Amino acid sequence: MTGLAPRVLTVLGPFLSASEDTLSLVTETIVAVLSVDNGKWVTPELASMLANALLDVWVKNVKGTP
Repeated sequence: MTGLAPRVLTVLGPFLSASEDTLSLVTETIVAVLSVDNGKWVTPELASMLANALLDVWVKNVKGTP
């Protein structure tokens, strides 16, 4: 699975902008993929891509204080 994990993580990126229900499933999948071999396979490039994608989703969905 370690050989496929980077590809799975890369393919999940576009799904981060999906609906709330899909986002929950994608988040669970990302957590599962990152647990493969304790994430030792994660490169700086993959970590950067994932962090940027997650920050984009957060920025689009953050709500200011009422």
